[in-house]
Amino acid sequence: MLKDLFSLLTIIALLSSSCSKSDEEENGDEPQPTKQTAYFGVILSGAEFGNVYPGVDGTHYGYPTEKDLDYFKAKGLYLVRFPFRWERIQPTMNGELNATELAKMKKFVKAAEDRNIQILLDMHNFGRYCVYCDGQSSQNNQYAIIGNARCTVDNFCDVWKKLAKEFKDYKNIWGYDIMNEPYEMLASTPWVNIAQACINAIRTIDTKTTIIVSGDEFSSARRWKECSDNLKTLTDPSNNLIFQAHIYFDSDSSGNYNKGYDEDGATVQTGVARLKPFVDWLKENNKRGFVGEYGIPDTDERGAGKHRPEIRRLQPCADGEPVRAVWAGQRLQPRRRHDQLHVLQRQRHLHALRHGQPGALRQRHPLRRPRGVTHGKEKVCAFSRARSRRSTAASR
Repeated sequence: MLKDLFSLLTIIALLSSSCSKSDEEENGDEPQPTKQTAYFGVILSGAEFGNVYPGVDGTHYGYPTEKDLDYFKAKGLYLVRFPFRWERIQPTMNGELNATELAKMKKFVKAAEDRNIQILLDMHNFGRYCVYCDGQSSQNNQYAIIGNARCTVDNFCDVWKKLAKEFKDYKNIWGYDIMNEPYEMLASTPWVNIAQACINAIRTIDTKTTIIVSGDEFSSARRWKECSDNLKTLTDPSNNLIFQAHIYFDSDSSGNYNKGYDEDGATVQTGVARLKPFVDWLKENNKRGFVGEYGIPDTDERGAGKHRPEIRRLQPCADGEPVRAVWAGQRLQPRRRHDQLHVLQRQRHLHALRHGQPGALRQRHPLRRPRGVTHGKEKVCAFSRARSRRSTAASR
């Protein structure tokens, strides 16, 4: 997502051993979560921001820090969804990975590893690659959809093979989130075909790490059966896939919350109803899944109350049913982050009590966006056939 620097991710996940590369690590006398246990985590955005490529670190984009990891670990959040942009890590398709950006990514992953925090590497590209940027602004950006002659499926597989080679030996890579929110993909090259090719490519390098496959059309939970039913045909030689859906509660499901709850007509059952098609699909097909993003506005305190039924709806899915991993991510707004964090802190604390996990909740400290960081929307261009993702009605 492109709104704010920090996003919360609530994970309610009981994973089988096939989802794990490593056993539980000890940290003094305090029990630590492992990949097999329930997680609550955070999406630390920043490295994907700017829409200016390559951009200037600290001006157009920025990486999360060790202080961010310490803060959220103190809140009992032990997994980070770590978004990045393909254009920055591989400035030339099929070329070598950018050594500077790779070093920054590895520094963050290692800092997380030292803290027993799991990392989900999230390519935040929406099924596209920016094939032209003037390096100053995003006004004239041109994007090619994967499957286009200027951005082939082989190009996509190449970057993930190289990323897998670089990160497969870390002990805290929870999964490869191969593409965030693909949408309006080419009819000649549907997302399901691209995802299968990428799975096959990664498995030539790394046979252990979980691969996360986002749903088509913005990963809509609400429209999952309509848009993403064909993902049930995906196969993995390692039998280690997890499917990702996103959900928002405003009237157009965009997550912008331009209206208030009353005008949007949101109720305590809105999230439950929009999540149901995804959860039902997982059960019907014996698949594992997670809700990688959800969000509530920071302008209406009723959002917290309206949000809790959805979290409770996820809970049974993590307690022995076929859906063994269900996550939910919540965007943090810059003005009143603590109000939204409180919702997840409460759920994290209750879940910790149920499962005997560490869940101490401490006072927050301020988290700051890198000075001067800006971000914008991806521009419609001749290569992408894309319209603004924020104008897409009922996208999730």
